[in-house]
Amino acid sequence: MTVSPLPTGSCPDLTSFVGDTGRFHVCPTTGGLHVTIQRYDGPPHSMLLDREQALALLHVLQRSYPEQG
Repeated sequence: MTVSPLPTGSCPDLTSFVGDTGRFHVCPTTGGLHVTIQRYDGPPHSMLLDREQALALLHVLQRSYPEQG
């Protein structure tokens, strides 16, 4: 994981979530996933997850939040 400024060029959001205290954006790039968290009361914080880190995160989320059914 590396701290990363906003990617250059256009970056359509893969997913955007808006909450009471801020926003969370995930954008695919050639280097992996660019993630930005922005609280409404402060500056944005961004980082780039490489492919393996993004897949590991997905695996953790799938284990932590199994499909209800």
